[in-house]
Amino acid sequence: MSRLMEWINSHFVAERDVRAAAWALGSRHRGEVSQGARAEIDLPNKTAAQRTLLRAVLRGEARKARAPHRRPQPVSRVPK
Repeated sequence: MSRLMEWINSHFVAERDVRAAAWALGSRHRGEVSQGARAEIDLPNKTAAQRTLLRAVLRGEARKARAPHRRPQPVSRVPK
């Protein structure tokens, strides 16, 4: 049972950690978050947890790219 919990915990990444990692990658790689994550994921000095975080960043960036761009809805103003 403990091995299962270890596996689950190793694959869980908090959204705030993903946002923080994406911000750091963007600052290190001149705004290219996805390219930076792909470049860093293969570095030999990365731990399994860091690679899991980088994969989560890549999933988040792909999700953002697929999402439709939303335009703000105009606010209807009722005359007084």
